[in-house]
Amino acid sequence: MTREDRNYVAALVEDINSKFDLLVEIVVPMQKDVAVLKEDMKILKKDMREVKADIKTLQTALTATNKDIRGHGRRITRLEASSA
Repeated sequence: MTREDRNYVAALVEDINSKFDLLVEIVVPMQKDVAVLKEDMKILKKDMREVKADIKTLQTALTATNKDIRGHGRRITRLEASSA
């Protein structure tokens, strides 16, 4: 290999190394961001489970309230009919 070839190869290697350095500068912060996002997702999943449980509780309470209201409506109608 000639001196010129060695210089060319060295320049190519240096260029590739600098590109790898740039890539590392980009990837490392992204890895940290991904770790933060993963933790945030865990928190969001936990929160969503709680919200779902709360909605189920509200649905149950609303169903019971609706039954009570219908029952009261029937009682009121009967009382009105009997007092007339």
